[in-house]
Amino acid sequence: RVLPPKKDYVTTTIDAEPLQNGTQTEEYIHNNQVPSIVSEVKTLTNLGDIHKYSESEYAIQVKRAMEPLPDVTTCAYLHVFWSGFCNQYYMFSGVLLMAETSNFTQILVHSIRWKDLFGTNQVLRHDLFFDVVHWNSYYPALPRFVDYNKSLYPDLDIPDPDDDKPTLNWNISDPFSNATKPVALGKKRTDAIMNFYDYTKHVDKGISTRKHSELLMMRGALRPHPAIRDIMNTFKRANNMTDIMVLHARIEPDMQKHPMCKEFKVLNISDNVEMLYEKYPEPPVSAVLIILNRAILEKEVTNPKNENYIATHNLKLFNEMISSGLWHGRVKVVEADSELVKQSEYQTYSKYCSLVGSIINFFLALDAEIFIGTKVSSYSTTVISYRFFREKKKNFFYLPSGLDWVTSPDITQPPRFAC
Repeated sequence: RVLPPKKDYVTTTIDAEPLQNGTQTEEYIHNNQVPSIVSEVKTLTNLGDIHKYSESEYAIQVKRAMEPLPDVTTCAYLHVFWSGFCNQYYMFSGVLLMAETSNFTQILVHSIRWKDLFGTNQVLRHDLFFDVVHWNSYYPALPRFVDYNKSLYPDLDIPDPDDDKPTLNWNISDPFSNATKPVALGKKRTDAIMNFYDYTKHVDKGISTRKHSELLMMRGALRPHPAIRDIMNTFKRANNMTDIMVLHARIEPDMQKHPMCKEFKVLNISDNVEMLYEKYPEPPVSAVLIILNRAILEKEVTNPKNENYIATHNLKLFNEMISSGLWHGRVKVVEADSELVKQSEYQTYSKYCSLVGSIINFFLALDAEIFIGTKVSSYSTTVISYRFFREKKKNFFYLPSGLDWVTSPDITQPPRFAC
């Protein structure tokens, strides 16, 4: 998707890995007339390496990159994603697993719909949020996302293919059993996420090896839309964030009430700070990004019947850190999330700031010098898994006993979520 507010914007590849067997890939594309931009995709290392994109040039690249190939099997996911960003990422991964298992090499981009939970609650097409031009450059190692073509896909009708909230109407009864153009993927709403859970369980137990497609995704094939990356880069430049630590402070009231894994929880943000100072007596970075849900915390604290003194303390200290920094003011403390998106000049993303804020937090965490999270969060463990396969090994869990380095040099696999 191409967004109108800004003529030119700055983007970057975030820890992207070069194409595997690049020569073979280009030869395949040439022989099969694949509308690829492999030679035009520049591989960089992190958010600090930036180059210019023109909105009009990107629009041309999107059109070329998503042109469907007529002689390969295209699938369309039957359902929409739900829940928070991390669970939606699991569903996305599950869709890719199902497509790969069935040898479907193209996915209709309109059928991959992310939910703006805690915001508009609408479901929105994948290419509004992620860089499909870059993703499709990995074809055939990864399935291509393609645009709707009525003549190629007569079993499906999309009244307005350009809508950010596309409606998919199947022209055939029981599409999962009967549709062929495109093939319908995912009989049940839970199929995608259960496929992902089963796959990760087998990998963790050594029954299966990690798929090359997943490693490509973790190492850079999946990255935000260029406009979202522009928001991220602008944020980093504005705060002089040359290197950052990300603290996922999961201390909100819902975590206080959550019954699982109580023995691993740290619910007082003062304890997090003390752990940082104990591990790093001197500042290890120029800035600390704290990820937490301010809205939930403020709602609890401002409730007239509030007796949650830990939440009150956490909000007070969090605000003090934003104001005064850490390490006696030598390290700036910032927050991103939905408020950052609301303040950007991209009106479309301001509207869907809840989902976009989650995407920004996730990818800023991947790019950080140091990540500190919690064992009781699937979000923290997912971030650490990505970082592990990007060779970013300064990853810690905060526990009641202190910081635990979970990706030390002797570790061969990232920690799995077990709560």
